[in-house]
Parts: sequence; C-alpha cells; structure tokens
Amino acid sequence: MDPNTDTPAPLARYRSLPYFTSLTAKLCHIFSEIDDLKVAKYNFITGKMIFTRLKDRIPPSSTSDCIYSVPCFDCEGVYIGQTSQTIKRRITLHKSDVKLRPDRCALALHSSQQGHRFDFDSVEILDVAANYHKRVFLEMVHINSNPNSINKKTDVSRLSCIYSYLLSHHFK
Repeated sequence: MDPNTDTPAPLARYRSLPYFTSLTAKLCHIFSEIDDLKVAKYNFITGKMIFTRLKDRIPPSSTSDCIYSVPCFDCEGVYIGQTSQTIKRRITLHKSDVKLRPDRCALALHSSQQGHRFDFDSVEILDVAANYHKRVFLEMVHINSNPNSINKKTDVSRLSCIYSYLLSHHFK
C-alpha cells in the first residue's frame, strides 16, 4: 500500500536483456525511468558455446545402462534389449546364447528356429537410463513402437494399455 493513498503500490515487473557492451547500458538507463520495471542482464555467450565437447565420446561398445537393438541379417527383424552391462559384454552373452542356450532369449530363439544370423556389428543404442525401472519401461516402449521387433510378447506385458494406445496412435 502506498502510505499517501489507499491504492496498492504497483508490483515491479522484471525483464531480462542479453548483455552487449555498448547497447545494454544505454537501454538500462532508458528503462530506469520506468518505476515499476526492473531490468536484469545476462550473458549472451554461455560456457556451452565456448567449451563444446571437452571429453571424447564413449564408444558404443563401452556404453552401459542402455536400451539397444540388434538387426537380423536375414530378415527385417530387430531384437531390442536392455542391459546394465557394457554392450560389448552383452553381445558376447548373446553370441554364447545363440550357440549354447537357444531358449534363453528371443534373439537366440529366433536364430535357432529360423536359422537366421544377427548383425552384432550393427548394434544401435536407442536410449540410456541408469535407473533399472526406467530402462525396463523404455525397453517396452521401443519394443511396442517397432513393428519389426522379434521380442517375446511377455517383454511388453507390463506396459500399460494406456501407454500402448498413446504410442500406437499419437507418437508415430
């Protein structure tokens, strides 16, 4: 409240301007004449613009906590999986499963039943998530959204029918 009148004091409005050496000071001086306007300055050039990639990229074979896809050589099929291990280690296990335990996963089952081979050199990282539950959810989303997925239907059985509907109708 303004003590001289019964009207409430105007609320200050805050605005931000990018800082340019010669221009911003002049604009702030002009805006200082407006009582209820407060001007903040920010740096237009950010650290991200100056320091791009400070670290080398992690090679895909060393990526862990991710959702990945492995294409089939002989058909359009794609196996989608998730792992907390490195991709290199997980692919080694898939190769072992194809030879020794064909019932262990959908990839090995597809390989043994159809006689197909998988292109383990063309593994693609679809998503990365350190949290196990997020990884499992993202795996279900990718399996559900890929029509060429050879995964078992039990892999998406825990995906809510609402999510399934939204993914199939709205996000294609």
